[in-house]
Amino acid sequence: MTSLSIPGKPRTFLLGALLLLLAIALVAYVAQSPGKDSGKPPANAASGGAGTPQASKLRTTSGVELGSRGKSGNRKPRPTQSELPDAPYQIKELTPKLARRLLAEFKGDNLFLNGLTTLDANTARILAEFKGRILNLDGLTTLDADTAKALAEFKGELLSLDGLTTLDADTAKALAEFKGGNLFLGGLTTLDADTAKALAEFKGAQLSLSGLTTLDADSARALVEFKGDYMHLSGLTTLDADSAAALAQFKVSNLQLPGLTTLDADTARALADFKGSGLYLGGLTKLDADLARTLAEFKVSNLSLKGLTTLDADLARTLAEFKGSGLNLTVLNTLDADTANALAEFKGASLFLFGLTTLDAYTALELAEFKGADLRLNSLTTLDANTAKALAEFKGSRLHLNGLTTLDASTALELAEFKGADLSLYRLTTLDADTARALAEFKGSELNLSGLNTLDADTAKALAELVAMF
Repeated sequence: MTSLSIPGKPRTFLLGALLLLLAIALVAYVAQSPGKDSGKPPANAASGGAGTPQASKLRTTSGVELGSRGKSGNRKPRPTQSELPDAPYQIKELTPKLARRLLAEFKGDNLFLNGLTTLDANTARILAEFKGRILNLDGLTTLDADTAKALAEFKGELLSLDGLTTLDADTAKALAEFKGGNLFLGGLTTLDADTAKALAEFKGAQLSLSGLTTLDADSARALVEFKGDYMHLSGLTTLDADSAAALAQFKVSNLQLPGLTTLDADTARALADFKGSGLYLGGLTKLDADLARTLAEFKVSNLSLKGLTTLDADLARTLAEFKGSGLNLTVLNTLDADTANALAEFKGASLFLFGLTTLDAYTALELAEFKGADLRLNSLTTLDANTAKALAEFKGSRLHLNGLTTLDASTALELAEFKGADLSLYRLTTLDADTARALAEFKGSELNLSGLNTLDADTAKALAELVAMF
């Protein structure tokens, strides 16, 4: 048996002390317990027992406050948010105190609070102190003017409120004071003239109203006072001639209308007066001769028809009359030699055909007749030596083939004959030594191979020689 001893103290002293402690504990227990027949509640429950008007409030270590008891005597927990979730987007509500704590703890550059569905002005004022680039509050569906005014003090680059479904003129005017470059309001489906006029005062570069499904002429005329670079109206699926004429007066550089799936000749003619840098009509999937002629008369610098998947030679010849600098036919996925010959007549600087995944040598030879500076075929996934030889005949300064992930030596040798300044193959991930030596024959000023991620020793040596040449 293990013995218990305390150095320097008699065993009898220890025994007496233990008996004394037991007696004290017994007295305390009796004092706190109700008598079996007394009918009285415990002494410490005088203000909170069952059947009493109030229960004492207790705060647990987790920050949960326990309030009044129900009829059954069970306590009903009333949560108070004192802890922040691991990710900001999980936050469902914010007080000013929690908002300040969030900003102190959050170290990122982009703050996504799209779980918030309500926000008051005081909390918004604190959130506006966030020092990052993006403040996303897409969970808000309504916003008053005071809260909008507070949010407009945010000093970042982008304020996103894509969840707002309604907006009055006063709130719009407050938001327009935001000094960042980008204001996103993609949840709005309608816009009256007064609200449009208020939003047009926004001085940033990009205003997104991508949720608008209709826009009348009066609202369009008010909105065109916006002087930024980009106006996104991608939700519009139809447009009448009067509204188109109003939109054509926009002073923005780029007008985005990719939601339009059809365009009649009158509406197209009205839009033709837009004098910005780029007009994006990516929703059009087919053209007739009249529409092609009208589009060719547009005054913009860059015409984007990203929705066209097919194009015959006659329509291509008509589009080639476009007088701007860039023609973008991004999803055109087939091209025959006759159509290529027609497109090559385009007198602008840039021809983008990102939708083509294959190209034969005859069609490539016709495309190579394009007299512009920039030919981009960034979706080609295969290329044989004969087609490469044909493309190398292109007399422009930039040839981009950024869809290729592999390249053999014979094809590389033909591409190296391209006489322009810039040959881009940045999607190539591997390269053998023979192919690297073949590319080393390229005499231009820039060869982009930034996608390479594995090299053997021989290829590395060949590339080193190539780098030395540049």
